[in-house]
Formats: sequence, C-alpha cells, structure tokens
Amino acid sequence: MGNDQIPKRLTMGKPDDTRSWGRHKKRWLDSVNTDMNAIGVRNWREVAIRREEWRKTLQKAKTHPGY
Repeated sequence: MGNDQIPKRLTMGKPDDTRSWGRHKKRWLDSVNTDMNAIGVRNWREVAIRREEWRKTLQKAKTHPGY
C-alpha cells in the first residue's frame, strides 16, 4: 500500500489540529495500544501487516476477559 492511500494516512497519520481545553479525550489509537498491550502484543502495526497473524491476534483479543 502506498503512503498516499487513505487507509494508511488514517492509521499512520497524526493530525495537525490542536485539542480543545479541558480533559484530554481518549483517542482510538490510545485504546488500540492499551488493548494490544493487555494481550501481549507490543508492536501491533507490524503484526497487522501480516494478515493471518493479525486475524489470530484479533481472535485472541475476542477471548480475552473484559473485551
């Protein structure tokens, strides 16, 4: 996948906009990192590139208590 394609830009990109005042909102990426760390996956982006391994990881996450 090229660097200019929309899915890659959405997943890997960082917005340039500033956040509003008040408590910081939990971002989607924060949730993904927390969930992947809970099941023992340290570099989830590398795992996601290998589709079969990613499917197995998602199955493992589905069976994890609390998810």
